[in-house]
Amino acid sequence: MEETEPTFLPEAIIHRIQNYLGKKEAARTCVLSKSWYTAWSTHPVINLDESDFRAAQEFSNFSRRTLLRYKRLHLCIENFELFMRVGNVGDDSSSLASELIIDALQLKVNYLGLEIISLPRNTYVLPVQVFATISLKKLAVRQCQVSGLTDGGVNCSNLASLSLFRVSIEDDMIRRILLGCPFIENLRLIQCKGLRNINLSEMHKLRKVSVRDRKDDLKIEFEERRVGSVLYGQVNVPKFRYLSSLILKDLNIDNTFFHEFSHKFPCLGYLTLADCHGYRDVRISSHSLEHINLTCQYRKLKKACFDVPGIRKFKFIGINFPSLSVTTASREWESDIKLSCLHDVLKVSWFRKLRNFLAQLSFSKISLSLEFDNEECDAFVGDVQGFPIPVVENLMLKVATSVCYSLLNGLFWSCRPKFITQCDGNDTQLREMNRRLLWLLRKRLRQKDNQNCINDLEEAIPEFFEETLLKWQPFPPEAFFIASKIPERRKQIRFRLTWDHFSVPDPTMVR
Repeated sequence: MEETEPTFLPEAIIHRIQNYLGKKEAARTCVLSKSWYTAWSTHPVINLDESDFRAAQEFSNFSRRTLLRYKRLHLCIENFELFMRVGNVGDDSSSLASELIIDALQLKVNYLGLEIISLPRNTYVLPVQVFATISLKKLAVRQCQVSGLTDGGVNCSNLASLSLFRVSIEDDMIRRILLGCPFIENLRLIQCKGLRNINLSEMHKLRKVSVRDRKDDLKIEFEERRVGSVLYGQVNVPKFRYLSSLILKDLNIDNTFFHEFSHKFPCLGYLTLADCHGYRDVRISSHSLEHINLTCQYRKLKKACFDVPGIRKFKFIGINFPSLSVTTASREWESDIKLSCLHDVLKVSWFRKLRNFLAQLSFSKISLSLEFDNEECDAFVGDVQGFPIPVVENLMLKVATSVCYSLLNGLFWSCRPKFITQCDGNDTQLREMNRRLLWLLRKRLRQKDNQNCINDLEEAIPEFFEETLLKWQPFPPEAFFIASKIPERRKQIRFRLTWDHFSVPDPTMVR
């Protein structure tokens, strides 16, 4: 039988198919036909990883041949990624890394991704040509050193995305980069060494910013530098009109960051402040903010005020209850609260603060996660009739040993959870913790009287998540105490609580 020629595909289509394959799988397509071999050998995406080769010389020969082929054919490349280890400055591996990077730049690369691991750490200096390449649109660098840049020597006018991860770089270098790359839209500076101060006041095209420090001594500024009483470069238009996402972690920011927040960031929709310091409290007014993540795990926040009409989700992680105020017009928003309760003994004042804190969020659907290092409580539990109690969609408990009588009583005095989930511990510990929790819940149900703060609890049903059906299924409470009937290991268990609907407060009455 006469063999038919394989169906012809345009080179662009073959390139697209090879993009979805791994490096080895893409290389195997060379045997399909000459056109597939040609497409693979001229693919605009080059990924060179030293770990794919058994010997350093083999990697060196292959890398040089690859880039030489592109240069001889006068081809351009879209993406170039390089992962390799180098020794001391000036040795063969260090010279090879610089050679490959410069060759890629000459091929008018659009995206450059580099991870050059050096010993001692971060001694490999990135070629200065990287920051003088007009074709570059996206740059991601890990574990290198940036130095030697001069004023006027940086010209990446098309650079839209810059990501530096654990890079050694000083303030002057980042200042020169930002001045020479005014159209950066996405900026990520993660655990960079040597940075002390970053001023973003002239980066008006920013859309996403994520900055995380190594030692809590990095200061970030969004305002122009003041000289006396004169604010140089002051304008009446929003400074960061395109910024939609801002993530700041372990940074030093002062209260001026919150001044005229809506004017500075008119389109900001996503804000994360994680373990930052330098400010006394948080006061934010913004019509654009939809997501707020606030983390204070190492310092106590005293006050947080938000005027956010369009809020969709508020997340707080902390070790105390700040004075909280949320003004919003939104009726469909969520709050996710995680608190670490590191007290010797929980007093009634703690539960009162918890209830007041949740009351400020009662217009939202609340998820509450509490971690206790000691379950001992000395909490007075009194009558709550006439007092509106916040409703919690899901209460997640992480207790050092297991939930005790007084802790559960105090929690029910503070809120009305629809579901309770326990976490932490191995499978055996978790089963015992869930057994004890169910026993306590059933004990409460048997002790209903007018003086019991949970006298409106009507039902407590354990449920397990059936992964095959992707839904929660009820589990007979009696069978829960029989070892052979307990769901298999790593099944998710929760307790569904039903309350007297007359006792569930109207959110409009909480305040």
